[in-house]
Amino acid sequence: MELQIKAKLVQKFPATIHGQTFKKMEFIIEIDDKYPQTVKMEVHNDNISTIEELPIGTIANWHFNLRGRKWTNPETNKIVFFNSLVVWRAEVVETDLTEIIVNNDPLPLKESEVTDDLPF
Repeated sequence: MELQIKAKLVQKFPATIHGQTFKKMEFIIEIDDKYPQTVKMEVHNDNISTIEELPIGTIANWHFNLRGRKWTNPETNKIVFFNSLVVWRAEVVETDLTEIIVNNDPLPLKESEVTDDLPF
């Protein structure tokens, strides 16, 4: 099921490796609404670098799939359901520079602003 939401990136967790080829990174977004919601999402494998490059405070349109599965505990036969929101694309809407400064992330520079000239 393909869905989309506009929200702000508020926290990123380190990527984890599961098995030999599967990598996963979880992150938190905040949905600005009458009652703001904080939601955990995840990216897999090649999409991890996209989220790693985004600074905290970035507002984006998050395109994701809703996935779920059923698991039965073999010892108790208790049935548990798991849901995950798997992001496959993030379209940056704006970047909150206040968040970048507060988190001590360097301000992004345009290539035209970088020079080798020293002022002295």
